[in-house]
Amino acid sequence: MDKIILKHRPDLWVKVCNCGNITQYKTYGSYTANKHRNSPCKECRYKSHSKKLSGRKRNVFSDKWRKNMAIAHKNSAVWKQSMNTTEYKEIHRQKMLRIIKENKLSVAYNQKACEVFNYLNKKLNWNGLHAKNGKEQVINVFYLDYYEPTLNLTIEWDEKHHKKAKQKQRDGFKQKIITEQINCEFYRVDDITKLVKKVDHNSIDRTHKLQQVINEYYEN
Repeated sequence: MDKIILKHRPDLWVKVCNCGNITQYKTYGSYTANKHRNSPCKECRYKSHSKKLSGRKRNVFSDKWRKNMAIAHKNSAVWKQSMNTTEYKEIHRQKMLRIIKENKLSVAYNQKACEVFNYLNKKLNWNGLHAKNGKEQVINVFYLDYYEPTLNLTIEWDEKHHKKAKQKQRDGFKQKIITEQINCEFYRVDDITKLVKKVDHNSIDRTHKLQQVINEYYEN
């Protein structure tokens, strides 16, 4: 008789935790399986788990592990048959464009480089756009580190990881797309040496002027 009542009264399929929280079960079977177990509610389990993990540091994945995972991924059938295709890459590109337009993508930026860009704007009376002043320019799916719209001038700030072969290839592709679309003056600054390099085919060359201001910033 009790079983029939429980079937028609789901609100009775409950168990009270020591903390006072009530756990409700969706089926009579799950209720009977757990009603005699001394198991805490979800909230108590979460607190207990957080307490056990407090103070622990996450193990950092080694470069070897990352490399092996990348190789395994690219050798998988899913990558070869579905992801490494022109159609998939175009779908992904369109998705990234949509995310950027909807302002759902948080982009990492170099804060120190933005301080140098602010100094450039101040010394040369420019109105360059960058992440720190909230006006980072987007061309296609690429964010420009620095863009001066009046002069049509772009500066990319290359950190240490830009020296890697894979990143150099990506930088070259990004540079090609940007110069083709807006035909701008394009300069690169090495984050380690702080040297300015002109990488476009325009006749105007402001390398010396940029180098002077950047040197002045780091001397002060």
